[in-house]
Amino acid sequence: MYVMRPANYADEKGITQVIVDRCTHLADRRRIRHARDAVHSLLTRHPTASDQLWVFTDETAAPHPGSRSHDAPIVGCLTLTARLPHTPLWTPTEHAEACLSLEHLYTHPAPEHRRVGWMMTCCALDHVARTFPRAHWVRCAVPHTRLLHHLREQWGWEHVRSGPGQDGTDVHLLQHRPEAKPGLPTLIATGHPAPKKESRDSPGSIRTGPRTAPGIERSPPPGSLLLCPTTISARRQENSSSPR
Repeated sequence: MYVMRPANYADEKGITQVIVDRCTHLADRRRIRHARDAVHSLLTRHPTASDQLWVFTDETAAPHPGSRSHDAPIVGCLTLTARLPHTPLWTPTEHAEACLSLEHLYTHPAPEHRRVGWMMTCCALDHVARTFPRAHWVRCAVPHTRLLHHLREQWGWEHVRSGPGQDGTDVHLLQHRPEAKPGLPTLIATGHPAPKKESRDSPGSIRTGPRTAPGIERSPPPGSLLLCPTTISARRQENSSSPR
């Protein structure tokens, strides 16, 4: 069983280890420092920041049976934020569109966690469809051609364009319509709440702040996934068919 929940200060070590393991697996260690610094910034950011960092934990690997999800090892992370990814390749028209973006998506490279990235993006697309009805797109920027092909051909993302990013290296822009997934409840069930310290003013809750994309509410409706620190439990789908 997996659990998706808001990140907190105590998760920094576990998140960093996932980033190091994934970047080492991809032979791209140059990205480790940037990603690690970004995570630290998200966990210690100003209370008005709009970024929200989430983690995926593996309940079956928790040190004690029946322990809380905060004791289980972290196997993935992502950020869902109401602004476009940082790259000059987005056009003024795209900047004017209502959208949310996925950033800092890392998963543990172990084969048994190969579906974590897909499940996390499914949760994100479903959440945006339910919580931000005026959002037209969920967007992301990825650095690797192999990942571009995987997102486009296996997960159904649309390739927008490719070109040099801020640091001069190639980056690939993708987008996907927010998509309610009626079948998600068969994979996902509501779990126990996160610790009370994850209040609206803590890193475990949504923030409102500047640079919110046009058409996106700065304060999502009460009870939404981002506002409510309710954990999401996802049962592993072993040997399942390819995602649609």
